[in-house]
Amino acid sequence: MDSTPWWIFCQVPSMQQKITLKNVRKLYASPVIVVDENSQKKVESLGAENKSLEAENRCLKTERANLLDIQDSLLKELCHLKEVGLIINII
Repeated sequence: MDSTPWWIFCQVPSMQQKITLKNVRKLYASPVIVVDENSQKKVESLGAENKSLEAENRCLKTERANLLDIQDSLLKELCHLKEVGLIINII
């Protein structure tokens, strides 16, 4: 499939016309309200866990980027040493 947005292929049933971008409306959900106290604690716990996991994910992405930079620099250094002839091709 090409890069044409999915909504181009939809039609407005009552008008038999193709949908345009101006026909698409964003819908927003209201915040979750819990009446049961145990359920409220569970929702709050899950929210805190979600924030913690998002922070951990950011840290891991940063660490991965740093490791990829180190790997890149080591590979460049290895190639340079091979060009100079200081390292025999072991791999």
